[in-house]
Amino acid sequence: MQTGERQPLLDIKAAVRNFQEDGTLNMDSKRRREESMKGTIIQIGLCIIGNLAQVSSGLSMGFSAVALPYMSEPGGEINATKEEASWIASLAAITVPIGCLISGPILDRWGRKFGILFVNLPFFVGWLLIAVQPSLYRIYLGRALTGFGTGLASTPATIYFAEVATSSLRGFLISGTSIAISTGVLVVYILGYILQENWKGIAFFCALFPVVAALLVAIMVPESPTWLLSKGRQDEACLSLKLIRGASSANEIQDELDSMTDRQKSNRRNASSFLETLSNFKYPQVYKPFFIMNMFFFFQQFSGIFVVIFYAVDQVRNSGIDVDPFLVSIMIGLIRLLFTMLAAWSSKHYGRRPTAIVSGAGMTLSLFFLIVHLYNNTAPPLPAHKPHFASSHNLTSSLLGLNSTLEIDSSNSSSIVANATRLLAPGSNSQEVVISWTPLIALLVYVLASTIGFLTLPWAMIGEVYPAEIRGVASGMTTCVAYIASFITVKAYPIVLDVLHQSGVFLVFGVTALLGTIFIYMFLPETQGKSLREVEEYFTRSGKNKNFSVDQETDGMVSSNRKPIVIQKAQNK
Repeated sequence: MQTGERQPLLDIKAAVRNFQEDGTLNMDSKRRREESMKGTIIQIGLCIIGNLAQVSSGLSMGFSAVALPYMSEPGGEINATKEEASWIASLAAITVPIGCLISGPILDRWGRKFGILFVNLPFFVGWLLIAVQPSLYRIYLGRALTGFGTGLASTPATIYFAEVATSSLRGFLISGTSIAISTGVLVVYILGYILQENWKGIAFFCALFPVVAALLVAIMVPESPTWLLSKGRQDEACLSLKLIRGASSANEIQDELDSMTDRQKSNRRNASSFLETLSNFKYPQVYKPFFIMNMFFFFQQFSGIFVVIFYAVDQVRNSGIDVDPFLVSIMIGLIRLLFTMLAAWSSKHYGRRPTAIVSGAGMTLSLFFLIVHLYNNTAPPLPAHKPHFASSHNLTSSLLGLNSTLEIDSSNSSSIVANATRLLAPGSNSQEVVISWTPLIALLVYVLASTIGFLTLPWAMIGEVYPAEIRGVASGMTTCVAYIASFITVKAYPIVLDVLHQSGVFLVFGVTALLGTIFIYMFLPETQGKSLREVEEYFTRSGKNKNFSVDQETDGMVSSNRKPIVIQKAQNK
C-alpha cells in the first residue's frame, strides 16, 4: 500500500477466512459438548441397568420384614416357629460372604458383563422356590439363594463403573449401588403393605426383577474395556469404549485407550501371589485400617441397623408405635432411600469423621428415647399377624376429613412420655387411632441417623483406607466379617428379644452405638479431601504426628485414579 493511500475499513478476504475458522472451531466445540453429554447420558443409563441386580439385593433384605408376620401366623400355610422364622430371616445373610468370595474369580475369568448377568440366576431361582408351592425347606433354600445372589452382586457393578466411568461421574455412579439396595428395600415394603398376607405374590413379583435385569444387561451393557484389554482384546476394547463415551470415531478415545493399556501393563508387572499379598498385613498401613474398619462394621451390625431392615414390622410393633407397622415400614424404607442419597453429599461436604460421629450420636439418643418410652408404656404391642389397616385408613380419613380431637389420658402416666395424639375418625363412635409420637419419631430418627453414617460410610471407606496392593483381599475379608456379624445379629434377635424384651434389645443397640461413636472419635481418620498416599502415611506415623499434610501434587483429594505408595518390603528381601 502506497503512502497516503487509504486503508480499507474492512478486509473482506480476512473477514471471510476468520469467519470460516471461527465457525469450524465453534462446530468442533459444539460437537464435543454434544458427545460429552451423550457419553454422560449413556453412563447414567448403564448405571441404572447395571444396578438392577442390586435392587434384588434390597428385595431380599426387606422380604423377611413383611413376610414373617404372616408366615408365623397360627394355622397359616407355613406356621413357622420363632426359631424357624429366625432362620428364614438370617439365611439370606449367612450365604452373602460365599457369594462375595466367588464373585471375584467369576469377574476375572469371564468378565464384568457376565458377572452382572450371572447374579440374576440365583435371585430368580430363589424367589421361585419361595413363590411356587412353598414349604419350610424350600423357603430356606430360596432365602439362601437370594442371599448368595446378594453376595455375588456386591462387587460386579461397582467394579464395572469404577473402570468405565469418567472421573467426574465415577463417585456418583458408584453410589448408585447403595441407592439401588435402598430402592429394593422400599419396594418390598410397599408390596407388603399392598399385598398384605399374600407373601407368595410378593416373592413372585420379586422374581420378575432379575428377569428384566438380565434381559436389559444382555442387550444394552457392553463389556468393560479394561477387562477386554487385560485379555489382549484390543479391538473389542476400542469398540466398547467408543460406545460408552458416545464417540463418533476411534481417534476421540485413543488417548484414554492408551492410558488404559499402560495401566494394564503396569498391573501385570506388579502382580503378586496370594501369600505375598497376605504378608503385607504386617505393615501398619495395612493392619491398622483393617482393625479400624472391622470394628466400624462390628459397631454397625450390633447397633441393630440390619435387624431393623430384616424385622422392620416386628420392630415397629414392639416399639409401642400404634400405627399400622406395614405403613411405618414404608416410612423407614423411604427415609433410608432419601438419606442414602444425602449421605454421599454430607460426607463429601462435611467429611467422614463428623458425619459418622453425628450419625452415632443420633442413633444413641434416639435409641435411649425408645428405651424410656418402653419402660413407661405398658400397652401391649399390635398383633403380629394382623396389620392395623383399619387404623391407618381411619388416620387418613381423620387427616383429610377434618374431624380430629386432641386428648390426653391423665390416668396413664405414659401419656406425657408418649405424647399420644388420638384422632377420632368421622362417623366412628368407637375406633380411634392412637399415635404415640415419641416412639415413632425416635425410630425414624434412628433410621435417618444410621443411614447417613453408620450404614453407608464403612462401605465407602474400605475403598479409601487400604493400600492398592492389599485392597482387594482386605476389602473382601472385611466384607465377609461384616456379613457374618449381620447373620449373628439377625439370627440371635428373636432369642435376645425373649430374654431381654424389646427395651433390653434397644439398650444393647444403644450402648453399642455409644461405644461405636467413642471409637470413631478416637480412631477413625478423616479421608475426605486426602490423597490415598496421605491416608497410607497417616497409618505409618506415630501417635503424636498423625496430622494429614496437604499433598499439593494431588490437590489433597481421595481419588481412585491416584496410585498409592508401594508398601515397603523388608530389607532382607
